[in-house]
Amino acid sequence: MSVVALVVAAGSGTRFGGPIPKPLVELGGRAVVAVAVDSLAAGGCEAVTVLVSPGMREAFAEALAESPIPVTPVEGGRTRQESVFRGLE
Repeated sequence: MSVVALVVAAGSGTRFGGPIPKPLVELGGRAVVAVAVDSLAAGGCEAVTVLVSPGMREAFAEALAESPIPVTPVEGGRTRQESVFRGLE
């Protein structure tokens, strides 16, 4: 059986503030989203789809370039529900 994950990281981050989306903020020299994907890989996950903010696909791809497992960035929607639906497609 394969284990895959869906990481919902397409929010606007307005409560967080700052010049970049929260998942791209560095934590210990790595983007938060990369730390999350690394943790999933360490737990046996074999692939991840990451929902990203509109227009941020390249920035997320760069942050996840060194991932130990395949990562597919998918642009999220206007709402969390729409984003998750896009990721599941």
